[in-house]
Amino acid sequence: MRNVTESMAGRAAVSQLWPMSTRESSRVSILRGGYPEVLARPRAASLWFSSYLQTYLERDVRAVTAVHDLVTFRRFLGLVAARHGQVLNKSDLAAPLGVSVPTIARWLAVLEATTQLLVVPPYFENLGKRLVKSPEI
Repeated sequence: MRNVTESMAGRAAVSQLWPMSTRESSRVSILRGGYPEVLARPRAASLWFSSYLQTYLERDVRAVTAVHDLVTFRRFLGLVAARHGQVLNKSDLAAPLGVSVPTIARWLAVLEATTQLLVVPPYFENLGKRLVKSPEI
């Protein structure tokens, strides 16, 4: 909705379209996920995933921000994927890549903006504790 001149506030609904879940299809698996194209053509899954990653890096990431080093950003994606469901520690992500912590924060924002990553804030009854504890990815 970038090039829309009117705000459309109150007249448009925006919804997130996520991959299919195990409730929607019995063919959804942990390894292959729930993307409809992968479920329809399981033999071509590796080609689809590599094409998806390449298009995501070359078009979507560059449209959101100016990432100059796509090779390092691709390694960053691998590190984040290996740490899914864990507590977010930006320093642990920055050290092996040789980039700064603010760069990692910017790249995480790109992943969130493109719905590749969901940062889950900590939940505690005590609001002060929620603000201090680290979120999970």
